[in-house]
Amino acid sequence: MSTASQVGALPAVAGAINSRKTSGGIQMLAKQLLSSINWILQRVKVQPKRKTLRLCENLSLGEKRFVAVIQVESERFLIGGAAGSVSLLTRLQETPNFSESLQNKLKEEVAR
Repeated sequence: MSTASQVGALPAVAGAINSRKTSGGIQMLAKQLLSSINWILQRVKVQPKRKTLRLCENLSLGEKRFVAVIQVESERFLIGGAAGSVSLLTRLQETPNFSESLQNKLKEEVAR
C-alpha cells in the first residue's frame, strides 16, 4: 500500500471509530496521563537556588582567630578574622578549572 493510499484511507478509518469508544479512550488516556504526572511529581525533588556565597576552606589559628577562602559567584577572597573583627586580606586570582587547563595544554601541543 502506497503512502498516498494510506493517507486517503485515514478519513475512512477515522469515520469507522465509534465516538463513544473514542471519548472513553481519551478519558482513559487522560487518567493514565494524570496518574503518570502525579507519580513523577511525587518523586521529583526541587533543587534550591544555588547559593552565590560559599566557604571554600578555613583554617583556625587558635584563640578565636582564623583565615578563610570564600567564594562569591566566581570571585574568591582570603579573609582573616579575630574575636571582634573580620578583614579582607586579599582578592585571589582566578584559577582556570581542570577542563580549561586541559584544553589550553592541548592547544599548546597542537601548535608545536
